[in-house]
Amino acid sequence: MLVRVQEVLESAGLQESEDMIAAVIADQLAAVRQTLDRTAGWSPGESELLRAGGLDSAPLTRQEVDALMTEVAATYAQLAASSLSVVEAARVLEVDSSRVRQRLTERTLHGFKLRRQWRIPAWQFVGGREIPGLSEVLPQVTVHDPVSVYEFLSTPTLDLATDGEPITALQWLSAGRPPARVREIAAALTRT
Repeated sequence: MLVRVQEVLESAGLQESEDMIAAVIADQLAAVRQTLDRTAGWSPGESELLRAGGLDSAPLTRQEVDALMTEVAATYAQLAASSLSVVEAARVLEVDSSRVRQRLTERTLHGFKLRRQWRIPAWQFVGGREIPGLSEVLPQVTVHDPVSVYEFLSTPTLDLATDGEPITALQWLSAGRPPARVREIAAALTRT
């Protein structure tokens, strides 16, 4: 059975057009494509050190690029489809819309523009509330595109292990654990 993008959008209750979603995904993919060169931005000495350490610096194959781009597009589409408007986020946070926009500017709330309109990813809220401590972590996260932010916060890491089991930053914070540890991890990524 062939499924059309517009049908998927409509079944999810989204008013955005297929053309608009396609344009937004294209923008996201263009940004990601720039990061696919494994050695871009490294000095010759850094490149040599990384090669000596086992990094495969060969260019990605067309199939690898296609697979990565498809994964990014799917994640971005899911994030966009499940995101909240400024008004909806204001209701959840029980604040005025202007406060939501202020927090987006301060980067204490994560959002991205979808055709000039702010969208706030729903993963920041659990049980109708903002994840505790997240507002303290987000300013330390130096990547800003929605897929990278989500991946950083939703990928299990041994740095946040509980009983030897790696958990995600979102799980760590949702359990009420101190945000300082997640901020340290974000800061360490900035230094590398």
